[in-house]
Amino acid sequence: MRVFILSIILSILIVTCNEKTDFHEKTEYLNKYLKKINHPKIDDDQFIFVMQPNSCGACSKESVAFIQQVFQENKTPQTFILNGDEKIDFLKAQLQQLPNSTIIVDSTRQIDRYGFLHIDDVLIEIESGEITFIESIKDETFKKLKRRYKP
Repeated sequence: MRVFILSIILSILIVTCNEKTDFHEKTEYLNKYLKKINHPKIDDDQFIFVMQPNSCGACSKESVAFIQQVFQENKTPQTFILNGDEKIDFLKAQLQQLPNSTIIVDSTRQIDRYGFLHIDDVLIEIESGEITFIESIKDETFKKLKRRYKP
């Protein structure tokens, strides 16, 4: 019985440590990338959205509609990194309408080269210059993100 309980505790610790390691790795990659592109707001509170314009067009439209719905009234500055230069006209037109928004077109996909690889669009929350939250923007996370950010 003791061996069983110890193995469960060990499994939980391993999973917890792996999640922290993954978050810290993503944070490290993203910080290196933001410094590389000289992102001016790295020390401020902000939201950074890494958008994948090369993915499914319907997925991009869903993500943009979600972002507009949840973050339209938010006063926190928002930076949109468009990962690639294909199919970006729609994204640029929609995202420029949001208040406090900055759009960066990463036409050479440098963010991928810095190790921040994602298939889905991603939300990154920065508070006092520190990355505090990273989450994919997709159907499965819409409810969680609405609870976190919608007043």
